[in-house]
Parts: sequence; C-alpha cells; structure tokens
Amino acid sequence: MMIPKTPVLEVQDLRVSFFTPARELQAVRGVSFALGAGETLGIVGESGSGKTVTALSVLGLLADTGKITGGELRFHGRDLARASQKTLREIRGKKIAMIFQDPASSLNPLMSIGKQVGEMFIAHPETLDPLDREPDSRYGGRRLLRRGPSGKEIDRRVTALLSGVQIPDGGKRRHFYPHELSGGMRQRVMIAMALACKPEILIADEPTTALDLTIQSQIIRLLKDAGAETGMSTIFITHDLGLVAELCSRAMVMYAGMILEEAAVDDLFDAPSHPYTLGLFNSTPGMETGAARELRPIPGSHPDMIRPPPGCPFSPRCASAAPQCFAAPPPRRAIGGPESGHFARCWLL
Repeated sequence: MMIPKTPVLEVQDLRVSFFTPARELQAVRGVSFALGAGETLGIVGESGSGKTVTALSVLGLLADTGKITGGELRFHGRDLARASQKTLREIRGKKIAMIFQDPASSLNPLMSIGKQVGEMFIAHPETLDPLDREPDSRYGGRRLLRRGPSGKEIDRRVTALLSGVQIPDGGKRRHFYPHELSGGMRQRVMIAMALACKPEILIADEPTTALDLTIQSQIIRLLKDAGAETGMSTIFITHDLGLVAELCSRAMVMYAGMILEEAAVDDLFDAPSHPYTLGLFNSTPGMETGAARELRPIPGSHPDMIRPPPGCPFSPRCASAAPQCFAAPPPRRAIGGPESGHFARCWLL
C-alpha cells in the first residue's frame, strides 16, 4: 500500500462477504490503500471486481446480507468498520459523501429535487451559517440559533447548489421531479447533494455511466472544479481508463476483490505491468501502449466468487500463467523499486 504524506482515509486488509443460508460470496479480499488530502484516486476494473462494495463499506451502506469480515477503515484514525450507526450517520454526507451509479434509481420519484437536496441541510444543520438564518418575529426580529434551518435558508442554498452544478434556472427547477429531468440533469442533482455539506471525501461511483460524451465532459469538469475549490479528496470508481487518465493522480486496478496493480497514473499508463492491466489497455479503444494495434478482448469470464481461484484470480484467463499462478496468491511486488509507488501482484514479475 502506498501511503500519502497526509492520509485522510486508510483501508487496511479489508474483507467483505455476502451471506446466504448456504453460501458465502467473497466480494472484497484483502484490499489496502490510503487516500491523501486533496488527492483523486481512481479504482478501475470490470463489473463484479468489488469496486462499489469497497466504497459502500467505507460508509457502512452494505446490504443486509453483506458483512465486513476483516480489516480496518480508518478516517482520521477512527475505525469506521467498527463505528456505531450514530457515528456513521454523522459522517455520511457531512464528512464523506457519495455519488451513486444510477441517479434514476437513487432519487426519490415522489419528491422534488429541491426537497431531496435540502434534506442534506436538515440532516446536518450545523453546516449552514447561523448568521444567514431568518429573524424570528416572536422574539422582536432578533436573530437566534435555532435547532433547524428555516425553509427560506434551505431554498437559497439549494438554488445556489443547483446553479453551481450548471442546472439552468435552479430556483425554478428545484420544484421539478426526477422524471422531468434528463439523465445528465439528474446526475448533476446527485452531485449537488454530494457537495452540499462540502465533504472532505467524495466517492464518485461511475458518475458518467450512460451519459453522452458532452455531458460526461461537463460532469468531469464539475468534479475537478469542486476538488480544486475545497481541497476535497476523491475516490473515482470507473471501468473507463480514459476517465482515470483525465481525472486521477493515482490509480488502482481491481479484479475479483483484490488490488492487482497500483501506481501513479502516468506510471500506470507508461508501463502497465500486470497481465490484467495490459488486457484492459488492449481491449480499450484509444489506449495506445505502442504501435497501432487492433483491439484484443480478454478471453474467459470473471471467476465465481463463491469459489474463487486459490492462486492469482486472473490465472484462468491469463495467457502467460505458469503452474505457480494457479497454486497460491501472488506476492505484492514493487515495480522500479519500492520508492516508485508502483506495485503489482504477479508471480511472473
């Protein structure tokens, strides 16, 4: 694990499983990483690799069948894996916020978007400036520190947030319902909700999925600007290597619940080392690793995580796999020396 100078989040040997009465599905298997202050960390990998489960574990939002079976999740030294629900509720949205994958299913269809964004301030009224609160006529017009923010105060902040994420005429559109907005607009609403309380960490889980390239570019710009303005740290989860190159300073390649490669983005793109990372590059349009080439898909399919492979999880799909690759999990090796910050898990390196 590469440890930044000022880590705000440290994940150590995280293990997460989902249980049924008869089976255990091992979704995350020994993931470790650290997120630095103001850093944008990319987690890339195909569907089912454990990216989203890792993020949901940080916020304590696993499904009822999911359980953290090992490891630590430390936010400024506090272990979130063992925190109470009260503590997690205080942190969610205020300190660590998340943009979920599908805004159509994440937004409540029966509530206006203004009310949904405004709920962030009702949950965390301490994030509002008390001097902006309306005077209470019952006390001669004097300003008071009341428990809850006024409706006018929330409306002002919601309108400003919607305008800030480039939703035109936010004062009018805050009365709209999710079905009255385009996919790009709904995603902007999700970003507004996530940024409402100016969190220290933003987890963006596939925030540009199913958006056209123009809207995708605008969303990326919004996330960049938000991080630059507040010094926020970001975990950017995606299957798109191009977005990692555009937005992130460091990246981890995840497969079958494990981190198979980790490096600064420039190093990862200049010298991808793990066969799975190379497979991702070779199967992605526009990812040039040398001379002009045709796309080569990765053969095979993702392993069964109820019975994961005993060795390297990628060994059944790897054309270079040797006998030891099937026998035991590979060690974590430094690429270019331990000070390079470039690591990969592969027996053949």
